[in-house]
Amino acid sequence: AVAGCAGRLHSQAMVALAGQAERLSASPARLRRFEACLRLLRRLADGGGSGDLGRLCDSLLAVLRTTAAFALHRGNPEMCVDLHWRLANSYSHTPSLRLTYLRNMAERHAEAGHLSEAAFCVLHQAALTAEVLRVRGEHPNGYEAFAGLSPNIEQFEQRFGDDLPQEERDGCSPEGLADLIQQAADLLARAERYELVAPCLRPALAFHEARRDYARQAALYEQCAAACKAVGSTRGKRFLETFYRVGLYGDLFEEKQVFVYKEPGLTRLAELADRLRAVYEARFGADKVTMLTDSGEVDDTKLESGRAYVQITYVQAETSEADGSSRHFVLETPFTRSGERHGSVEDQWRRRTRLTAEAAFPTVVKRLRVIRSEHEDLSPLAVAVLELRAAAAKIRSAAEAEPPDMKRLQMVLQGCLATQVRGWLSSCFGIHARILD
Repeated sequence: AVAGCAGRLHSQAMVALAGQAERLSASPARLRRFEACLRLLRRLADGGGSGDLGRLCDSLLAVLRTTAAFALHRGNPEMCVDLHWRLANSYSHTPSLRLTYLRNMAERHAEAGHLSEAAFCVLHQAALTAEVLRVRGEHPNGYEAFAGLSPNIEQFEQRFGDDLPQEERDGCSPEGLADLIQQAADLLARAERYELVAPCLRPALAFHEARRDYARQAALYEQCAAACKAVGSTRGKRFLETFYRVGLYGDLFEEKQVFVYKEPGLTRLAELADRLRAVYEARFGADKVTMLTDSGEVDDTKLESGRAYVQITYVQAETSEADGSSRHFVLETPFTRSGERHGSVEDQWRRRTRLTAEAAFPTVVKRLRVIRSEHEDLSPLAVAVLELRAAAAKIRSAAEAEPPDMKRLQMVLQGCLATQVRGWLSSCFGIHARILD
């Protein structure tokens, strides 16, 4: 009974704040007074040993601060989506509000043409709905039924207990879950993520099998078959995304931040740079923003005060074969022991930086914060071996395509043999000569 009361208190308080958060955030003085009251209540809760009340105060404070940040970042679409996701996570104990924010995010992404992000917003809705149905005894696995589609499902969704208020249980239905699964599968197919369509539809197939709805089963099996055929026919021809590391430096930013941005298709670095320059010049002023062209480490002590610095560098994703997700990214920068950036092939070293993001792409947002960065220095011989392996993989991919991609094969072979473009063959010759000397 006590647990049920705590759950209802949390749910009702979050619903009440959701209706007032925007009005409170519009008045800085009123917002400060309300935050002071919540902090005082938090301290009293700590003194009294009430963990539930303390967590509720933390959730309320997070909602207020996130809502207030919208006005500051109105011209930054990535930041606005981040804030919506932050609010959705603040309402993790209140399914009805979390579903509302996820639904709004899906609509925003779909309107902007970000179909992968829209699909994963709907998948999170489906996982949350399944978890509510599990509490009601109408679903066997809850959100875990969708965990195989993305590691983010297990990271951001959670188990609900018996203290989930009745009003939060009543808003979900098995039919609604089946509709969400269908929406997600349609969006995944439109986003050309064909490998995920059949796994996504499995829970819906089980639903229609239990009801002996053979017409719906036939339609879903046809959709699965079409997606599986598309995997084979588009192999090597899909360019779903390009990833960039974006570093934000300088005291105009609240803190030094490094993100991985997911851009559609073959987006060029210059396109992203122009867009981010426009965003931050609108916020700070055209004379306050500097785009850094060097991809090396940024020394904060050499930056001018009162300026915003943006550094953009291409990174390569390490993609999981299990679900196609990417949480780790690799950035390589050349250097020589003499201090120069570039040198002869036998003197050329390479620093490999491996970035770990806070979650995995694709997900509900278009950028993720980098939480860990690891460095490894590769010798000229190791660099040559890596280039040889990369060239061999490209040759194999072009030769094994159906039909063989002769144009791409010719380009790869020419690049391997042309010394003027520092092909791997010339690197091996140079290093071999150095060893003989």
